[in-house]
Amino acid sequence: AASFPWVRWIDYRQPSGRRFTIAQQRNVGVQAAGSHRIAFCDAGCEPAADWLAQILRFLDAAPDTCCCGPIVSQDSPPLKTVNDLANGASVRYSCTANMGVARALFDELGGFNENLDHGEDIDFGWRLEDVGHPVLCARGAQMAVRWGDAGRQRWRAFRYGRSTPTLMVSNPTHALEYCRHAPDTVLYPVWILGVPCTCLIGIYVFWWVPLVWVCALAVPVVKNRSEKRIANYLLVKLARASGFLIGVPRVFTRHARRRTAAPVARVRTIRRDDCDSAYP
Repeated sequence: AASFPWVRWIDYRQPSGRRFTIAQQRNVGVQAAGSHRIAFCDAGCEPAADWLAQILRFLDAAPDTCCCGPIVSQDSPPLKTVNDLANGASVRYSCTANMGVARALFDELGGFNENLDHGEDIDFGWRLEDVGHPVLCARGAQMAVRWGDAGRQRWRAFRYGRSTPTLMVSNPTHALEYCRHAPDTVLYPVWILGVPCTCLIGIYVFWWVPLVWVCALAVPVVKNRSEKRIANYLLVKLARASGFLIGVPRVFTRHARRRTAAPVARVRTIRRDDCDSAYP
């Protein structure tokens, strides 16, 4: 803040009972903005020199759309480049690490879904599509990102996996398409659930069944054999799947709490330390 006095820093106080408030913080930031066009990036991102100009140019040409530019990984081969698409192509999963949107569209949609701990950007893009505003690729708006070491990637994958069931329940019309284009969302959780079942079968019936089940992981290994760190790739997938399985019952418990809890006024003040720690 001292180095960049022209930046408007907003102190944010974390509301009680919520550990992750990324959606809330972004909504606060947009509410404080005076521009009719909004651009998003994340901590750890390094925008190209003309990134903002490219975002604004795209929004000027297509004001009734949301745009996302390519996100190039600098340190994680499994993640590679996100939204590596032709200019103007439809973006399947929007990402606020590199996004631009007209303020009018943001207000029309009511901002980000604050019921989500993570994945609020994907939810935002889906809801935009549902009301007739596509999310398109701004090819010229390049963003580089460092995802962190292997441990950080697995922990992030676990958190995202834990929020995926809520994301799917919140957008039932997109859930099937999501699973079709990202089948590992369901396949890896099924594999984890099958481990104790196959172990019981191995103990009481056929000893070789658990070995066959473990060897099923050879399919993604062979399919992704070009990955430089295949072990980390599998661990990231399994971490996300574990989070998904934990997130399924959380959907129902949260729904039950919302039905029985009395309305609570929102607190919308922020501290910088909380803001920094909430982002991956």
